[in-house]
Amino acid sequence: MFKWFRRQSLTFRLNLSILLCVLFGGMSLLYFISHYSQPIVRSHIEELAKKSLQELSARLVSIEGDTEAATLTMKNTLKELKTTDVNMIRNILQSALQTLTYDESDTSHAWIYVFPDGEVSKGTLYSGIFEDGKFIFKTSFIENFYNKYPWFTAVPKEEENFWSEPYVDEEHTDKKTWVVTSLIPFKFSESEQYNGLVAVSIDLEDIQKDVLAREFQSEGHYLLTSKEGLYIAHPDRNIQLKKTIFNLAKEKNLPELDEAGNAIKNGLSGSIQMPYSSVYDSSVIFFYNSISDIGWGLYLVFSQKVFFKPLIKFQFEILVSLLLGLIALIVLISWICHISTKPLLDLSKIAIQYGQGNFKAELPERYSQDEIGDMIKAFHKMKDNLLNYINVIEKNAAEKQRDKSELEISNHIQQAALPKNFPLHPAFEVYASMLPAKSVGGDFYDAFFIDENHFAIAIADVSGKGIPAALYMMVTKTLIKNIAKTGVSITEIMQQTNNELCSITEAEMFVTAFLAILNVKTGVLEYINAGHNSPFYKDKDGYKMLTEKHDIVLGGLSGITYHAHKIKMKKGDRLCLYTDGISEGQNIHGKFYGENRLSKCLNNSIQSTEDTIYFVFNDVKKFAAGVEQFDDMTMLELRYDGADENTHVFAADVKNTDAVLQFVKDDMQNNHLSEQSVYKMVVATEEIFSNISQYAYSKGGMVHISTSLKNGLYYIQYIDYGKYYDPLLKSDPNITDSAEKRRVGGLGIFLVKNMVDKITYKRDKGQNILTIGIKVA
Repeated sequence: MFKWFRRQSLTFRLNLSILLCVLFGGMSLLYFISHYSQPIVRSHIEELAKKSLQELSARLVSIEGDTEAATLTMKNTLKELKTTDVNMIRNILQSALQTLTYDESDTSHAWIYVFPDGEVSKGTLYSGIFEDGKFIFKTSFIENFYNKYPWFTAVPKEEENFWSEPYVDEEHTDKKTWVVTSLIPFKFSESEQYNGLVAVSIDLEDIQKDVLAREFQSEGHYLLTSKEGLYIAHPDRNIQLKKTIFNLAKEKNLPELDEAGNAIKNGLSGSIQMPYSSVYDSSVIFFYNSISDIGWGLYLVFSQKVFFKPLIKFQFEILVSLLLGLIALIVLISWICHISTKPLLDLSKIAIQYGQGNFKAELPERYSQDEIGDMIKAFHKMKDNLLNYINVIEKNAAEKQRDKSELEISNHIQQAALPKNFPLHPAFEVYASMLPAKSVGGDFYDAFFIDENHFAIAIADVSGKGIPAALYMMVTKTLIKNIAKTGVSITEIMQQTNNELCSITEAEMFVTAFLAILNVKTGVLEYINAGHNSPFYKDKDGYKMLTEKHDIVLGGLSGITYHAHKIKMKKGDRLCLYTDGISEGQNIHGKFYGENRLSKCLNNSIQSTEDTIYFVFNDVKKFAAGVEQFDDMTMLELRYDGADENTHVFAADVKNTDAVLQFVKDDMQNNHLSEQSVYKMVVATEEIFSNISQYAYSKGGMVHISTSLKNGLYYIQYIDYGKYYDPLLKSDPNITDSAEKRRVGGLGIFLVKNMVDKITYKRDKGQNILTIGIKVA
């Protein structure tokens, strides 16, 4: 995204940057207003909701108060009578109903129940009701008052007002009417026990209509419950007067609803949020208010979406205003940016031409007195400086090209001098590698057979860099190898090499070197350290540094005597050689990798020689953490695996054919093979060894010949390090053709194939491995 932005024009970037800043500011303002206005709006609406509940509660309390006052008046009037007076009871009922009707109460009817002493369940019921403006008075005898009004069992036996739960009245109206009754016990003036009850029943239909008809801000709904939680008023007909708030809480899994119902029972008021309700499927705010005198609960349920509708409308108006302002601002900014950036764009086009090497484009001569004028002056100077600088660059480029060519030549010399393939021998394993630094150095290593029983390894570091160091390294490596091949002692090798290097007086260089020669039969290792890093030797106790005194470096002083040291290597012992590019590897803090860290790393890596070397390389890289190194990292490790009597190493020379055949004869006779088998293997060996000696190497090499007896077959394996050649790919000659028609070559390997029972070939790590086998009788 950032790359795309940088590719756009200056005008576009200025427009977009300013626009984004303004947009960010506007959105931040919108968020700020929304964030801080939401609590204010919420508080305001909650306050309105609570006031609305209180107003409706006051209306219900007024009805309750008028009804209780009427029952209390009837009780007090009856208290003045000595005994039942039907006419007086009629007048009392008519007077009470007229008072309530005048007050526009939702009264259904009033009644007085008189029972004899000790017989509450039997008595006379006097009731009155207004129908079509006429007062109707009824008298009836009640056999079982509890059956007629089951809720009467909950009335306390004391002289105080009691409100019943809602019930269906079938006694005083033609239709089933839901009412609630306020009643109180009374005594005649000369009675010590209660003589009856006075009651006024309120028709709930008008109260329901009044509650349900009310709306709060067009979306809020009011609900009304009795003191036991029965819904008196609810928009859902399947809930109204059929379910309690506690039943509905269980049914809809709304513990918040149950909490609100219990709060009403305890005479509390407040609000609570719910994820949904019986009115709305979405999140709601549930306000509740207790009508404590009669224990009823009044509720207001409000959808949260509608609750914050004014705030959303306000936010939308702000957003529209912001967008209109942005559009006007974009037009203004575009015009200002166009005027301000036009001179810069013209300069940009000229700069592009300058960048393409075209300096013909002319800059304006008249300068303004602002920053643009200063920039035009700077462009004039830049043009002159660029033309001068290009001339200098062209000269330097030619010189750098010559330096680069020298660097590539040096690198090629260094890489070509290092062996890439190492001999596979049952007596040892050897591997070496070098990671070159940026500048070409003089590190080198070598590993080669002196004769069939002596194997030499060397590692060295030439002082200096570049082509001189690479050439000096090549000379040193060649001297060591050629002198060693003459068969002289290890001290003579180093002394002759030193004298030869000292004779090159113009070089003024020296070499730190370590040379070791292993007797593969005995395991005896002779070595000389000519000023090189002390190597690590591993035995059963792990890797330890060889700390013998070093001799002087090669090429430092002519006529020096070098001193050899010996170690008798045991099976599994290792010798690890390295250059100072390993020990002096540096990290970002300038600290060296060091021999102690190298020792720990080696002791944590008991694996193949190749894996050990790359394990160390990776540890040095990890330590350096990306810091560029200025010296080559070179390592060589030799592991001694013990001599194998069944393996012999011969120089690849036809002069050694008799020695090879004698080795094969002796080994087969020791294994008690038949004369016919011996004859076949001797003939096959002569053919194979002759081919290797004549064609595998251009300047001579070694052949490893090993024997084994496995699964009823006697095997001979030939390993050479010459050029790739798979004799099994050679097609068989047609032996029926005459000598004149038969093509040259292929007859020898054809005879070998037919004389042995098994023959295989593979190429592995630069080695030709040919194995032949014959069945053992």
